[in-house]
Amino acid sequence: RGMFRQSLKIYKMNVDFDELTEKISNDDDRIDIIEKAVRFYLAKISQQSLTEKQVTTQLSLLTMSDEIEAVGDIISKDIISLARKKRKKIARFSDEGWKELEQLHRLISENFDLLLSMTIQPCEEIMKKIERHEQYLNEMEQDLRQSHLMRLHEMLPETYETSTIHLDLLGQLRLINIRLAKIADVAIELK
Repeated sequence: RGMFRQSLKIYKMNVDFDELTEKISNDDDRIDIIEKAVRFYLAKISQQSLTEKQVTTQLSLLTMSDEIEAVGDIISKDIISLARKKRKKIARFSDEGWKELEQLHRLISENFDLLLSMTIQPCEEIMKKIERHEQYLNEMEQDLRQSHLMRLHEMLPETYETSTIHLDLLGQLRLINIRLAKIADVAIELK
């Protein structure tokens, strides 16, 4: 969640890009180490005879750790790569485009909070809220793509310069949200 919260800051020109991206990369390295430790631990205990419920729990935990690791990779590789391209071009998003990205990012951050609640205390109510958010964010992403295309029609220079980066970033944010929803689906199975 911390990596995700920092991820949009790297698109601002007035931040220490190298320091922030290094912190995100280091956090991703730690996630990789933890995910590997979880995977090996689960493999080790699977050598014992487990009940059907324990096997289900084991597979759920494996899926959850794998999805968390994948979110870390999206942030540390794809989102940082897009930010580097934007910086190299010395381009900026249009004011409207930036506000839309911030809004989507904020809503996905809320899903992170819901997911944390869900992993601590799985319950149907939180799961339903995550599902509603997922549906809403999928629709919102389509609306934001349409809004971006409208700005392209208006020939806004900022939109034209950052179009590919903007659309790719929308896609990466959507992928993160999809993975969060998958983690929540698995977490509810642990209930």
